Amino acid sequence: MEDLLTEAVPKRGHTAAPGPAMNGDVQHRITLLGFLSRKKLWILGAGVITGLLVFGRYIRDPVLYSSSVIFFVDPEPPRSKDDLRPTELVSGNIRRLFHVATSTAMNDHLIQTFDLYRHFGIDTMKDLHEERIYSLLWRRVTARFVDDNSLSITVLDADRALAAAMANEVFRQLEVLTRAQALTALERKGAIYREAMDQMEKRSKAQTNDLVAIATEFERRTERTSGGERLQDPTAAVGFQLAQIAAKLTTANEELASTRRDLEISAALIREQQVPVLHLARKAILDIETIPHLEIGKAIASLAVLIMLLVTALLTLWFKHGSEVKDYFRGINAAA
Repeated sequence: MEDLLTEAVPKRGHTAAPGPAMNGDVQHRITLLGFLSRKKLWILGAGVITGLLVFGRYIRDPVLYSSSVIFFVDPEPPRSKDDLRPTELVSGNIRRLFHVATSTAMNDHLIQTFDLYRHFGIDTMKDLHEERIYSLLWRRVTARFVDDNSLSITVLDADRALAAAMANEVFRQLEVLTRAQALTALERKGAIYREAMDQMEKRSKAQTNDLVAIATEFERRTERTSGGERLQDPTAAVGFQLAQIAAKLTTANEELASTRRDLEISAALIREQQVPVLHLARKAILDIETIPHLEIGKAIASLAVLIMLLVTALLTLWFKHGSEVKDYFRGINAAA
């Protein structure tokens, strides 16, 4: 029995020959695991270095809080059947608001209102300070279409209170800018209409004066007296007709002036209706979901694990094909 046990158990210091259950693939895996075990400091070191780099990045650029404000405008009136313009995915009003929300004028207002040069630590005495803060705001303040009549404005910042305040201020300033732009457009249209009506009045008055002068001249020439009798020239009928036309033009001028007054009154009444009205759907509030330490921890853990897996894969490739690479470079050196 002792002889059998002695033969079954290998002596210390000797490696047992692989039996039938241990094929070449299993032996290869065991050898690979041993190789990776010897290189575990490389793998762990790569993960630690990655974690330190990620932590340093978050020290330099802290976690940003997010606050969003959502609003909508009244839908535009339906088009007529004869309108052949292509159908737009979003209304014209909401598309204009999208561009105003991300415009330079809006950025300038936010910079002045919240003293963003000081907040972001940008020295206004250095070159390209405007370009730096505009580039930063273009990344931090974004607009997104919710649907064809709704818009969402999102602000990112390391200060959660400032992020919410900036988002709400964008909405408030949008109301101001939109109203000012709409009123300016209405005033421009009104000026064009008034100028056109002035030209019409001038032409009408000139025509009236000409016709009155012609009618008077016809009347003077056609009326003749002889022995106290009044003789009518054949052209008297024409003069009478011209006088009637002149009277009609005078009446038309009076109606034109009345129409002009009515137009100005109507423009004042519809002015409020033509200005796009912004309706607040959801104001921006403080971001209480973002937890900086948790976000940093998740980022460090995920990237560290990813780098460790990558290093493990590279070491595995080196284990399998490292000898081939060495032989290749030895051949190059020998040939040289």
